[in-house]
Amino acid sequence: MTTVAPLELQPRSMGQILDQAIRIYRRNFLRFVGLVAIVQVPLALLQMGLSYLTLSGLLTGMLSPTSSTEYGLPYTLGPGYFLGLLGSVITGACTQILLYGVAGGALSRCVVGQYLGESLTLTGALRRISRLVPRLIGAVAFALVLSLAVGIWSIIPCVGWLSGPGLLAFFFMAVVPLIAPAVVIEGRPALPALRRAWDLVRRRFWWVLGFVLILYLFNLLVVGGPGAIVTAILQAGAGGALASRDPNLAIVVQTVVQTLAALILSLIYLPLQLTCMVLMYLDLRVRTEGLDLALQTARAQPDGAAPEQALAYAPPSGGALITWQEIGYFALVTLGFIALLGFLYAILVALMLIAFAAP
Repeated sequence: MTTVAPLELQPRSMGQILDQAIRIYRRNFLRFVGLVAIVQVPLALLQMGLSYLTLSGLLTGMLSPTSSTEYGLPYTLGPGYFLGLLGSVITGACTQILLYGVAGGALSRCVVGQYLGESLTLTGALRRISRLVPRLIGAVAFALVLSLAVGIWSIIPCVGWLSGPGLLAFFFMAVVPLIAPAVVIEGRPALPALRRAWDLVRRRFWWVLGFVLILYLFNLLVVGGPGAIVTAILQAGAGGALASRDPNLAIVVQTVVQTLAALILSLIYLPLQLTCMVLMYLDLRVRTEGLDLALQTARAQPDGAAPEQALAYAPPSGGALITWQEIGYFALVTLGFIALLGFLYAILVALMLIAFAAP
């Protein structure tokens, strides 16, 4: 750990949060990428192997002389298909738990260190949160289980259909990323940290929703767009040449290329996204709890541990877990998403009609 000039904690707009996040990310590029890579690279390689197992089982079933009309579709698929599918689901859940739990917790400690005047190394950040790892894993794992309950709520007619999809999207995009800061910075146990993250984002619901949507669109531009371009170029080259010789090998090559391209781009973007979410967490506390004033007062005291104590202190959670007004908010989010899909579909249909009408 090295000592640096502490950053100033103050209320910021969306643009200022993004600007500050980019500045912090640039100063700690290798450190932040390393924190995400420790979690994501091994699991991505495992996911690649499971994808190969799934494809192998699928191709075995497709090329099997057994007729699917005689035995039914499940009997034509190789056992590797089901093993690979189950392994992919488990690996995906582990990726989310370790990414938002362990990597998010270590990165949260690094970002807060910028405001305390300290710069942690990669190993130093992991060492500082080592005793909190069970809490982080437990909190994010419980959040995933809770998402299943939200999914069940989504199939309830009328109220569930309207509010469920919006609640699920908001939960994953805004609440889950704030669990790690609540555990690492405030030292909360798993379930109180989840409640704390929800209480923070509900204070500025529409502002938080707008901010996470900006991050989502930025993700599409940084990861989705370049990933699709790189995949298309490589598929047109090596994949196209292999397709004429060995279609099965071509499918495997395309899967490997897509996985590697997504991995590289996500390693670059995910640390920035997590940094933005930590800064959003701090901004919510500054605007609603006066965290900046508490930190300034703590710095004026001779006790060196006072700033960390000021960051850790927060009012207890209270009130209803969810209100009917918030259910109405989620219904509006769902309707807005449906309207957006309808608008995009109308544009697509119009373009198709124009293309067919053209001479």
